[in-house]
Parts: sequence; structure tokens; C-alpha cells
Amino acid sequence: MLANDAGIILVVEDDALVRRLVASVLLQAGYQVNAVENGQVALAQIGLATPDLIVSDIHMPEMDGLALLRQLRADAATRAIPVILLTAQDETDAKVQGLDLGADDYLIKPFQPQELLARVRAKIARRPLPRDEAAGLGNGALLTELQFLARAQHELERGAHTGGGICIAALAVEDLNGPLIPDTAHREAVNQRVAALLITADRLLDQATLDRDGRFTLLLPTTDARAAGHHLLALADRIRGTLAVVDGQRVWLQVHPGFAVGERGVPLAQLRARAHRALDYAIAHPDFGPVCYDIRIDPAAFPPAAAPGPPATRGDEDRPLILVVDDEQHFRTIVSAALEGAGYRTVTATNGRDALERLDHLTPSLLVVDRSMPVLDGFGLLRELRAHPTQQTIPVILLTSYSAADDIAAGLDLGADDYLTKPFQIPELIARVRAKIARPTVERAALLTDPPTGLVTEVGLLAEVDRELSRVAQGGAAGCLAYIAFDDWPALPADPTGWGAAAAAKQVAAALRSMTRPADSLGRSASGGFALLLAETTAGAAGRQLADLLRCLAGLPLSAAHPLRPRAGFTAITGGTAAQARDQALCALDANRGETELRPTRYTPALNGGRPPDLLARLRFGRN
Repeated sequence: MLANDAGIILVVEDDALVRRLVASVLLQAGYQVNAVENGQVALAQIGLATPDLIVSDIHMPEMDGLALLRQLRADAATRAIPVILLTAQDETDAKVQGLDLGADDYLIKPFQPQELLARVRAKIARRPLPRDEAAGLGNGALLTELQFLARAQHELERGAHTGGGICIAALAVEDLNGPLIPDTAHREAVNQRVAALLITADRLLDQATLDRDGRFTLLLPTTDARAAGHHLLALADRIRGTLAVVDGQRVWLQVHPGFAVGERGVPLAQLRARAHRALDYAIAHPDFGPVCYDIRIDPAAFPPAAAPGPPATRGDEDRPLILVVDDEQHFRTIVSAALEGAGYRTVTATNGRDALERLDHLTPSLLVVDRSMPVLDGFGLLRELRAHPTQQTIPVILLTSYSAADDIAAGLDLGADDYLTKPFQIPELIARVRAKIARPTVERAALLTDPPTGLVTEVGLLAEVDRELSRVAQGGAAGCLAYIAFDDWPALPADPTGWGAAAAAKQVAAALRSMTRPADSLGRSASGGFALLLAETTAGAAGRQLADLLRCLAGLPLSAAHPLRPRAGFTAITGGTAAQARDQALCALDANRGETELRPTRYTPALNGGRPPDLLARLRFGRN
């Protein structure tokens, strides 16, 4: 079962000729395309299947591109979809309005096909996300707020199903020799240092996120109050005295922990609030060590939250830092002054090599980089950044005097997040900077959610399998990993909406959600199939459950012209690695190809034919 790795594009354009031309260019490049005439129809199509990207005209009847953009950004289900706006008006005010509404790029008609394709490739390869969703993806130890809540809710439901305990902890980090470190851009270095210490090798099931108030929240699955207290005490000892370097200054850290124990009938929001109340008590009584929430504690120790005061004045250190890289001093001065006037802090560099040296000591929110410079030009700097493990996620806007589409395409393909041709209007530059900071980019491979279906990607699912293996190592009951595919899926014809396989995938995902338990996990495989992690499930029970699923999936009206036959393979998760479990399940899936009944195939070593399953998986599924 193969999926189109290029992506799914929704084209919204009222001019039929332009609509066909744009769709044709994208189709020839290998994308799956649906083209509609206005924003109202586009919203209806998005309800059927979520695209990877939208290319939309601005001026249209019924609902124009800006109204569509407002609707998309106001809806939690669609606010992360990247949008490229098309317009025949090369007006700065129109560009600024679109970018401020949440557009991720802007292309002026007429445009060269190669520039359109380059901007589409850039937005799919490095997907812009709302800042609160992208914040945790740059640090493997932290989840975003939404990811953490989903994971914690899953663990609560799993605990209710299996009887396992769960605790939520809250941590406040301080300077050992001074007041609380202010929640500023400078605190990122501290957060990264602490995040690296939160998840230990012996507790891989734990998860952490950084709250908006600068506190960390930890999820401690399969943990009772006694174990949580011991773990948090050891964690506080490990962090105490840790050194972090903040703008060249040494900061010695300490941490205050508070936690709450999950109870039947106590919702997640209340459990989290209890952990933070316990943290308040721990801060007020620093000699107590980790504090467990207890209703019997003097209520005076937990004063009611103060009424919100006036918004805090934004200090200098709160402003995002922009690194401006250009060999012309006059240009650096103009751009820096404009950015400073718009509320940003700036530092400058004279060339790419100078910029890399500054990045050894700074963590800017964004780079504005000239294309042509001595020593190391903008393209060379981009190559260095995108190959660097900690700097590869920094957004980059390239500035150039070259207007050739090939040059713009080359820069975007190297990893630039935007490309602006000189001369340009300062308000447009400021709007593009605002847009990139509000919606930073994330490498497609790092995404944890499959846009068309809303299921976790294989990256996220394998992380879940790792956690399952940790449970097994700690004496927990084993589960099973299964993969489901459909014969003839690549031949699925386009349906009347134009979505074809995308709409079918969304329908399958909805069916799987309705037929699995809250404790189970669902995902989309790299090959476009579907994966299930069946928690604490024996191989016999997994076989029966998968047989029921196959019968239900076979009855879905995915294609009247070409009935699709589902098949499944699975393996018991008893040891080894997540990758080995994946390869075993895929090996069983491949062996199920000749099964005449709707029955899954369980992995056994006999299926290998004397070769390791990971080698078979590479041979059969094209892995490198």
C-alpha cells in the first residue's frame, strides 16, 4: 500500500483557466490535487479530507481567500494547514494583511511554475505550525501543550482500563543564588538544559511539557505516590547545582517539585491543578522536598489565585531576537533599525561565517540573510544551518537581488523559509518576519500527526511502542503491534470530490477510532497504511480483535468501482526494539497478502525464511 509522499494540495481559484494551470503543474510534480472555485467550497472539501497545503487566490466570489484564511486560523482542526496566497495585485498593504491573518507565503501572478513548486515543496518539507504547537518539537524531551494533554488523557484512560497508577507533577526552576529566572527569550537555554534532565533512561514512559507560565509539568505513568516522591526527590537533586549559560552568564539551577496522584473520577484538568497547588506549597516551604497534594493540608497553604492584573510591560529581553546577515553596512543598518522599530531585538553579522560564530553564543528567533556575500554566502550558510543538529530549525528569510525563478527555487530547496527580492518594502519584510515567528517551521519527518487523518505518524507510533517496551521491561503485560493495508489502494479512483485516496484514508481512520479501545493507539505508517498498538493484549485476543476489524473495514463504502480488501499482520511486543517490532509486523502483513479469509497473520520466525525481518522489510517496503 503506497501513499503519495509528495502531499495533498487544495487549489482554490475562481478563474477556471488559472485553476486548471495550477492544478496541472502540481499534478505533474506528483501531488494529489483537488481544485475548487471559492472558499466556501474549499471548507466543504476540507471537511472530507484535510490537505497538506492550500494554494488560494485572494479575490473570489462567495468567500474570498482572506475570509477563508480567517476561518481556517480560527478553527483548531485547520489552523495548522499551510496556506500560500495568490494574487494579481503586487500591493504591500494586501501582502501585509494576508501575512498577518496567518498566510505562510505570498505569490504574485503571473509566476513561474518552478517558483510555485519550490514554495510548495518548502512548505510541505518544513511545515509551518502555530507557535504553541511547534514549541516542543524542536526539543525531543518536551511535548507541546496539546501533545502533553493528549498523552496524559490517554494514560488516564489506560489506567482506568488496566488499573495502573498515574501522577502529574509540576516543577518550578530557580536560580540557586537568586530570584526566579524571568520568562524571557533568554530562558530558552535554561529550559533546554532542564528538559534534557527530566526524562531518564530508567523512566522512558515519563513525558514533560513547558507551561506558558514557565513551569514544567511531568506525566508519571504507572507510578504511585511513594514512587513519585522518590523519583522527584532524585530529580531535584540531579538538577540542583546544574550549570546553564544564559547570554554568557552562568546560572546555577534548583527546582521545586509538587505532584498529585490520579484518582478515579478526577478529570485531568483537576489533577493538573492539584499538582500546581502542591507546587505553590513547595515553593512556600522549600525545605519540605517534593510535596504531594493532600486536601487535608491547611487551606491557607493554598491561597486562591489572585485576580489577573494589568498585562506586564514587555521588557527588552522579552523581545524576539533577529540575526541580520549582510555584507553591506548600510543595508544592515536600515533593516536592523526597521526591525528594532517593530519591537524586535537585532544583532548583525557581515557574512555567513560571522553568523555561524555568533550562533555559537546566541539563539535567535529568526535569521534575515542576504543571498550574495563574501567568505560564506547565504546559500552556504543555509547548508550549514540545515545540517546542524540544534540550529536546523531556526527560520531563515533570504534576501536577494536575483529575481530568477531558478535562483529562488534553489534557495527554498536548501531550506529557506521565505525568499524576498530586493528592492522590497519594509512593511512587507516586517510582516514576513511576524509570520515566520508566529508560525515557525518543523521538518516534515518530525511531525507527530498525519494531516489527512489526524492519526499519529510512524515517528509518534514508534515512540509509543518504545514506551510499551518499557512497560514490559518493568513487568507490565505485553501488547501487540499490527499493520493494516488495503489491496488495490493505489488504484483507487478519484471520487466526485476529487480527493480519492485521501477521503478514503480519513474514513478508515474514523472507523478504526470507533472500533478500538481508549487504551489503544492508532497511527499512519510511512507507506500510507494504518498501524495499531493494542495495549496489554495477548496474541490470541489481538488476532480476534483484528479479524473483527478486517470484517468491519471490508464493509466500508470506500470505492464502488473497486472494492478494497483489507489485510493485517501483527506481532507480540515482548522485547527488542520498536523498529524490530515494526519490521516483524510488516513481515506478517506481507505474508497475509495471500490470505483468502479476512484473518490477520501473526509474525513467527518461520516467516523470515532464514533472514532477519528488518532485512525483509527493507526489501519489500523500500526502506533505506
